[in-house]
Amino acid sequence: MGKVKKIDYGAMFSYDPKKGLYYCARTINGVSRKFRAKDPEELYRKVEAASNPATPTFKEIAEAWWAGKMESLQDNTRVSYAPYYNAAVKEFGSRPIDEIIPADVERIILRMKSQDFAAKTVKTQKGVIKMIFDYAITQEHPYITFNPASAVTIPRGLKRKKRSSPNDSVMQIVIDNVDTATFGLFPYLLLHTGCRRGEALALTWGDIDTKDDKISITKEYTYPSGMPVLKEPKTESGVRTIELLPGLKAHLNRPEDAKDETLIFAAPDGRPLQENAFRRRWRHYCKDVGLVVDIPEERKSKAGKKYIYHNIKPTLTPHQLRHGFATLLYESGVDMKTSQSQLGHADIHTTMQIYTDIREAHRKDQLDKLSSYMTSKYGEVAPE
Repeated sequence: MGKVKKIDYGAMFSYDPKKGLYYCARTINGVSRKFRAKDPEELYRKVEAASNPATPTFKEIAEAWWAGKMESLQDNTRVSYAPYYNAAVKEFGSRPIDEIIPADVERIILRMKSQDFAAKTVKTQKGVIKMIFDYAITQEHPYITFNPASAVTIPRGLKRKKRSSPNDSVMQIVIDNVDTATFGLFPYLLLHTGCRRGEALALTWGDIDTKDDKISITKEYTYPSGMPVLKEPKTESGVRTIELLPGLKAHLNRPEDAKDETLIFAAPDGRPLQENAFRRRWRHYCKDVGLVVDIPEERKSKAGKKYIYHNIKPTLTPHQLRHGFATLLYESGVDMKTSQSQLGHADIHTTMQIYTDIREAHRKDQLDKLSSYMTSKYGEVAPE
């Protein structure tokens, strides 16, 4: 058997004796690049790797996109994106990025439709997938030149998740129990300000101006890992001054020893509430005022004995009270532009959509009254 000839890597490249480096220049994908290394074989492998890069998997591209993208996002947005990112990686993870075609993306979208996901959820899932492929395209040496998600359209007929607003009886419960229920001031404040949960939890006594009847919203707490992180609102519109309504003013009794930086809603030691602590308080409040549902669950003890566990879940969320405030703005005749500034919406279309939902709900209520009237007066019933 003949002797294998040894490759003379050093002869392939130029050498700089002053720097002790081998070097070369190559044009790859139309771009001139320079390479250097102390060892000529190492330099050879660098050039080969650059000239014939291995195609990364979808997961590798997604992880790089996630690491870079998340630095520019607010904590709440990062948390909301996570399920869509994880679903995309689970779907395409080990496949080479350049082997995924539009039909593959369409498959996950159609599956979500069959599972009755809301339009917003489906659009967000497609959007995250598209951003990952866009990232692969915009690299210095793109792994793909076409985004397969761009060729996929969102199916028609997807349900639209309605914004849920508490009815009049629930809002009356919030008003009636402001002083008597555990944590009663918090939901009462949400209903009278439209604050987001994190904005309300970040309020200090210095933010309350009882002379000019104003409340300054300049910060919010987010909970990326259950622990409170103080942030500025994610948009400029989130920083705003809202009206201190007389009803709320009457119940905001500042303690004599409170400083301007003292939180209105805090843990016993004065520090901001952690996520679990807030949830306990909210659950306790809802239980106190009867805004809960009891879901019996059959469980087994460690000894194997069956028992019924009563899973008490609140039927009211903080965000519903924000929409309750929006309903009050609408019903009292406040114009849309003023409502936008009070709610801190960056886009007037968000306010417009809320008003549209409120009008539709109001219209349905009125027509239901007509139907009930016709039934009671003339005995008319719907056909079977």
